Amino acid sequence: MTESELRAASVIADGVSRGVKAGVAQAIKLALIWIVAASVFVAALSRCQPTDSTDISRTDRSGLKLHTDAMTGCQYLSTSGGGITPRLDSQGRQICNQPAEQAKDQK
Repeated sequence: MTESELRAASVIADGVSRGVKAGVAQAIKLALIWIVAASVFVAALSRCQPTDSTDISRTDRSGLKLHTDAMTGCQYLSTSGGGITPRLDSQGRQICNQPAEQAKDQK
C-alpha cells in the first residue's frame, strides 16, 4: 500500500471508530433516561396506594387493613401476618357503626 492509501484507510478507520463510540454513548444516555423515567414512574405508583384511617399519612402507612362486619357494623384490623383484632376508640371501646342494611331500613 502506498502512503496515501494508508492515510485514507487510517482516516476511514478513525471515522468508523468515532461513529461507533458516539453510537454507544448515545445508547447509554438513552438507557439512563429510561431507567430514570421508570424509577420516577414506580415511585409515583407507590404513592397512589389508597390510604385509610389507620394510616398516619400517605408516606407513613400502618400496614393494617380495615374490615367492617356487614351485619354488626363493627370494625376490625388485620395484619399481613394473619392476625386480626377489634378496632378500639380512644376510650377502649370497639368501634361499631350502624350497618348499611339497618340504615336503609330506618329511612
